[in-house]
Amino acid sequence: MTSVVSHARNLKNTSGIRILGKSSVGMPEGPGVAVPDIPEYNRRELVEAADLLLVDRSSLLFPDLLKLAIRRNTHLFFTDFPDLTAEECADLLKLADEAQTLVRIHNPLLRAPLTGRLATFWQEPACISLQESFPVIPDKKPLLIRYLYYAVALFNARPQKIRVAGVPREENGHLFINIRFDYPTWSTFNIDLLLSAPETSILRAALPGKYLEGNNLTGKGSLNHKEITPPLQPVNEEEAFVRLFDEEGWYRHSDLPAYNTTLSMLNDLLRKIELYTPWG
Repeated sequence: MTSVVSHARNLKNTSGIRILGKSSVGMPEGPGVAVPDIPEYNRRELVEAADLLLVDRSSLLFPDLLKLAIRRNTHLFFTDFPDLTAEECADLLKLADEAQTLVRIHNPLLRAPLTGRLATFWQEPACISLQESFPVIPDKKPLLIRYLYYAVALFNARPQKIRVAGVPREENGHLFINIRFDYPTWSTFNIDLLLSAPETSILRAALPGKYLEGNNLTGKGSLNHKEITPPLQPVNEEEAFVRLFDEEGWYRHSDLPAYNTTLSMLNDLLRKIELYTPWG
């Protein structure tokens, strides 16, 4: 239930907002966490009563409720990746366009210290190399969505080519996977994955006039070979979501088009990984 506490804290000083209720059935409770005194609703009641919904576990917002929320013009912010097919997402995008319902989806690499900083001075052509390792082999689909969704945010385009390669895991060894996106702008996004290894995330990025490198977990790095200071400040995403409605043309900030593009690329990437790498 720590997410409820976090949302309430982040919206505490946001004027014009009243926290109507929560639907926490099925959500884990952290030990010793003091939960704010917020009324409990069933999910349908909350969808029908609220103007905005912050969704921490999208799998609990069943497809019929998700469609109902969008039809009712209940704006949504997801902190995880909704488990949708490309076809389902395309249908929701049509509904959202008709109802002018804003759907925002958290982009974790845009909020990470160095990949987030890269986005603040982005230009092309660019060459990005992200080297990551994980102690436990992660679920394939959400991990790949994480990379694709970030790539769509940066390049605002589909790659011209998707290349994959891999080295099989031998006894007590590591599984290595390489993914590379090539763009017609001479840009590349290269991802090296080492699975069953200590957790790391190292970024190197070259673009006109800038070279960024460092640890994407800690934020320690350099820009043009000078230490980065100060660190990128965290964004209060809940307040930023609410403040979008103060802007003219706020609907253009919907993440559904980018997420739809992400999911449409995912199937091709999954197919290539299954065909050409040992990551079964």
